[in-house]
Amino acid sequence: MKHKSTYKSFLLLLLLASCRHKGPIISYDEKIINLGNITFNQKYTSKIIIRNRGDMDLKLLNANPDCSCTITNVPKDPIKPGDSALLHLQITPAVDGYIQQSVYLDNNSSNENRVLFLIRANVKLLK
Repeated sequence: MKHKSTYKSFLLLLLLASCRHKGPIISYDEKIINLGNITFNQKYTSKIIIRNRGDMDLKLLNANPDCSCTITNVPKDPIKPGDSALLHLQITPAVDGYIQQSVYLDNNSSNENRVLFLIRANVKLLK
């Protein structure tokens, strides 16, 4: 009789565990965008693929660059489970030499609700 009770408890626990939501889970390929050698005061664009590996909608709330030379375009629609969206970045370097710009992406994911992306480049002056 004790065996049946343990079996029922195990099934109930398994059922409850399967009903739990993971929530939205953000993923991406890389956090560092290396633009290589670029030219002073020229516009450069890049894209980051943002994926939702969770079981609820992922909402990208805003992207905060640390410099006015960097512009972001955050998708307004939520990313459905299993889908992806593009985060567009544009940088117009206003100094020469090595640069590193930060972009913080705020979101509602259960695994990483603030992601730091880095944009790196070596800026050369036109001659």
